[in-house]
Amino acid sequence: MKIFFKKDSLCISLLTALLILSLEVETWALVLSFLILLTRLGVENKWWAVPRRFWINTLAISSLGLVLFQFRTFTGQEPSSTFLVMLTCLRILDLKTERDEKLLILLGFILISLKFLFSIDLYWLPVGAIIYLSLWKALLPVDMENPWRVTLIALAKSVPIVAILFFVFPRVQVPWARSWNPPAAMVGFSESISPGDIASLALSQETVMRVEFGDYSPPMNSMYWRGAVLELTDGFGWRKSAIKISEDVPTAMLPLRSDYSITLEATFTKVLPTLEHTRMITTPSFRAVKNDRGVFVSQNTVATRIRYQGISSENWSGPTIKNPLELPELPPKTAVWLKLQNSEKKTYPQKLKILKDFFTTNNFAYTRSPGKHRDLDDFLFENRNGFCEHFAGAYAVLARGLGIPARVITGYQGGEKNESGNFIRVSQADAHAWVEVLDPKGTWKRIDPTFWMAPLRIELGALAFFQLEPSDFGLSPGQALNKLRNQNFGSSFITALRNQLESLNYLWVRSLLEFDLTEQRRLIQYFAPQMGWWITILVGTIFLMRLIRRWYESLARESDSAVRHFLWLEKKLAGLGYKRVISQPPVEFLDSIIHTRPELKHLVTQTTTMYRLERYKNIKNSADEWKRIIRGWKDYFRNNRTLNN
Repeated sequence: MKIFFKKDSLCISLLTALLILSLEVETWALVLSFLILLTRLGVENKWWAVPRRFWINTLAISSLGLVLFQFRTFTGQEPSSTFLVMLTCLRILDLKTERDEKLLILLGFILISLKFLFSIDLYWLPVGAIIYLSLWKALLPVDMENPWRVTLIALAKSVPIVAILFFVFPRVQVPWARSWNPPAAMVGFSESISPGDIASLALSQETVMRVEFGDYSPPMNSMYWRGAVLELTDGFGWRKSAIKISEDVPTAMLPLRSDYSITLEATFTKVLPTLEHTRMITTPSFRAVKNDRGVFVSQNTVATRIRYQGISSENWSGPTIKNPLELPELPPKTAVWLKLQNSEKKTYPQKLKILKDFFTTNNFAYTRSPGKHRDLDDFLFENRNGFCEHFAGAYAVLARGLGIPARVITGYQGGEKNESGNFIRVSQADAHAWVEVLDPKGTWKRIDPTFWMAPLRIELGALAFFQLEPSDFGLSPGQALNKLRNQNFGSSFITALRNQLESLNYLWVRSLLEFDLTEQRRLIQYFAPQMGWWITILVGTIFLMRLIRRWYESLARESDSAVRHFLWLEKKLAGLGYKRVISQPPVEFLDSIIHTRPELKHLVTQTTTMYRLERYKNIKNSADEWKRIIRGWKDYFRNNRTLNN
């Protein structure tokens, strides 16, 4: 039986690949995989017997069924990763022959390739490279001298080919990777929100997107990233309307000037977050449309990292539509308050002032832990602790109650400025909700009640704001920033290092994403007017390099008389049934012949002596000496009737 846990290259590289891919695997699969590996460890240490093949096959079929039951498909990142991890662990458990070992190495290559198929972040590159090299080293014979040198030489030879393929191999999409969506995508917008939904997202610092601005970078308090428009309410929560008001507006597919560029992580939704007042976006590698609510939507689910550009204008506020004013039956205190305010006729500005005064003079508090609220009455008149969705949802209900068309917008607000890379990183902590009201002129205007409760949240961004103490909430934005920058040396150093690494990784990701099919064609057309000529040159270059390599190797063999004569002798001895193992040294191979053909002892001794002198002591033998030895071997072969000519 083959040993797994004591083979360093194979064991460490394969377990590391499994660990990396486990980030995409369900918990039940991780627990089951751990138990399988523990069983294999017990088998190798003879704690228990090898499980019967029947149970291994049963477990494999059961794992397949569990994946299908949970995901309803085998395609996509999570289903394929889960099943592949399970399959690899079962193969480790059933490792018996050299063929099984080679299959495990192949699975290791597939595991790490699958990770890079979905994630091109730079920090995975060194780990992936080490795993690849270790797996290649595991393929080499155990008794090979200096296997790492052989592996590194092979790597150096393959790098130019990989570089050429990167530039000329056609860019292809992976449609099957988009065939499954998580049941609840962790994004700051959805088709509905309930009090507390966004507060739970604010605990995560996972990157959502990175934004680069052109000539003009708006202030942090103007960075509202539009995600979803919610128009129907149950009195506290809000959801998206299914009513379509106008046709979708196609987005631009041409290389137009852009105010900003977004690199969006996989969100498993079709919504493309854009800066408020965005007129259009340019999408070089995929198609998108702008719907009647001013939200940009991709034709396919965003299951991989994508990049697009946006053009924004401060004097454009999106489509002007008639928003309904319908409200459900409201709780008694809210209904009484609205009745009191509507007892006298008020102008549009007066109504807005009433709403603002209500939220700014009644001791409302902004917190990530607002607790549970029974209904709108509980929030507005009793437990006045809330997060952004509480204030936005309540404000929109009251605005409608006063006769002002209103709706809730969800998405992100602000971000974290990376000075090293000159970009904005928007994270899940920046998830936000605000309100749009329709003014008498028919234009939608943004109102953010959160700004009244916690202005520093809007001025600084979520990550910076949540680093402050409650006692700092009264500081001005400048004072708060100075306090954050004047941290102790350790915190400042870690922040600067993290920004540098984030900037380097973003530069790497952006370079790979921008080199899409369009850029590839442009590059090829630059070097060759016709694709056929480019392919001909590439194939011709590879063929010429092969010829040059063979010619060089033949010259090297001819210049070394000891090697040349040994290769001739090895070929002749193969006719007698003596075949040398690749890892067997020439002298050891010749000496082994004496045991079965003692009559060759004198001839073998002379040959090995001359071979040692020339190969190991750099003492050249004369051509006459080699001719004499070769003549002796030829006479022996001629007199031996078993020689197969």
